[in-house]
Amino acid sequence: MKKIAIIFLCFWLFGCMDQFNIKQESALDSDDIDDYEIAKQSYKARQFVLAKKLFTRILKKNPSHPDKEMISLKLGNIDLREGKYEKAVDNYLVMLKEQPRNSKVQHNIAVAYLSLAEDHFKNYMALNSKENKRTKKIVELLSAIEKFAGKTTKSETSLDELADIFKDSK
Repeated sequence: MKKIAIIFLCFWLFGCMDQFNIKQESALDSDDIDDYEIAKQSYKARQFVLAKKLFTRILKKNPSHPDKEMISLKLGNIDLREGKYEKAVDNYLVMLKEQPRNSKVQHNIAVAYLSLAEDHFKNYMALNSKENKRTKKIVELLSAIEKFAGKTTKSETSLDELADIFKDSK
């Protein structure tokens, strides 16, 4: 009789432990959902430091998150704002793998590379104080690029407009 009671007690304890584990796992899932919702709201409210922290934590916990591409896009946008152009491009490339024809991502990658080029050109100018016709032309082009990049709030903005700027400046 004691053996039956002990066996019954063991099954009961293991059953309780399974229920505890299931509750813990669902609590983790709801934490992830809460983090994602808070991150999205923070991004929308332009609280980029908090949004970046939460988005990064979400991808660390779950690298194959269902909204991984969208999170990467938002992280890329934040990195672009912070002047971390290479990191922004890395994040954009995650989304580009899934959506190679996404013009907004293509545009953002172009802006990141152009911004990086501008930074390198400024460094070049600081090291080489001689100004010549070529550097003047590059300064004009960079000014046109900066003007173009400032108009990038619409997703339908075309890089054709940027190409026209380059054609006009030859």
